Amino acid sequence: MNSPNNSINISLGNEAHRLAKKFATEAKQLVPELEKEATGQRVYLNTLAVYAVNHYLTRLAYKTELEGSESWNLWGRSPLDVAALKVTGIGQLECCPVWEAEAVFAIPSAATEGRIAYLPVQFGEQLDRAELLGFARGIEILADTDLFFICDLHSLEELIDYLYRIESATAFFQEGNDPLAIEFRQKMGWELLLKLVLELEVIYRNESKNEQTYRVKNLLKGKLVGGDRLTATEPEDDSKWLDLAATLLEKLREIWEATPDED
Repeated sequence: MNSPNNSINISLGNEAHRLAKKFATEAKQLVPELEKEATGQRVYLNTLAVYAVNHYLTRLAYKTELEGSESWNLWGRSPLDVAALKVTGIGQLECCPVWEAEAVFAIPSAATEGRIAYLPVQFGEQLDRAELLGFARGIEILADTDLFFICDLHSLEELIDYLYRIESATAFFQEGNDPLAIEFRQKMGWELLLKLVLELEVIYRNESKNEQTYRVKNLLKGKLVGGDRLTATEPEDDSKWLDLAATLLEKLREIWEATPDED
């Protein structure tokens, strides 16, 4: 298979194909006769893709929730082109099947929201193995994105660091006892909070320290002004917004730049 460097191969044995056949058969019962063949193939490949990504992540000691994933039970597979895998404490990944030699992979319209990352999984005609090619960050997929170029993927090595940052920042906001975390948690719903984490990760990774504070200030103003969010402590001018941004960045740097011995 033609693929980027650093790709990972996962063998697909009898168990993977048993599940794929089972789910495809169930899915075909839900659609008209003319749609059965295409639906069955789509669900079959989606199942193999989720299986492969799940195998890879569990091998890296991540805890996944197959039964809680949209794609792993009959009623959750609606719409039927979704191939989501829930990773405990992190969020949902979308596992996107792609045939070998193809330059792009498809993004289901129902999967452009609520995903932290998209992982294309490449198959050959024999379907005896799957190849994980890399990943796209959730924030890179917009509401109208339907295709993504494989050449634009980030490496699987980067994925590990990315998942760590999302997991640790999410834990800070959702479970932390810090007053700032508590206030964000009380005033922001999960979907908005997840988007905030994804955008903070991009700023942290791409911007210099001098620029990070200003970028985070603008981000917070855009997300927190209006409605009833943070009204009790809503900054009145840019200097206070900058202070809030600096405080938040300091907290995140403490988390993201900690060494294993400091965890």
